[in-house]
Amino acid sequence: MRLTLRPLKDSTPTDRKDTRVTSTTTLRFDDFGTEVDVQPPPAGQTADVARRLADATKSPQAG
Repeated sequence: MRLTLRPLKDSTPTDRKDTRVTSTTTLRFDDFGTEVDVQPPPAGQTADVARRLADATKSPQAG
């Protein structure tokens, strides 16, 4: 999943640095018990975003 956030069109360069964004993601799981045949993707096609998220919350812009 890729999320790109851009400043509002009406904002000026001075307000953009202080803009905060709150996002909520809801995952819905259903069809439990359904048989599937899946393989994990190669490591090169995956990313661990836990470190990125932790670092982002420490940045001065995160508030």
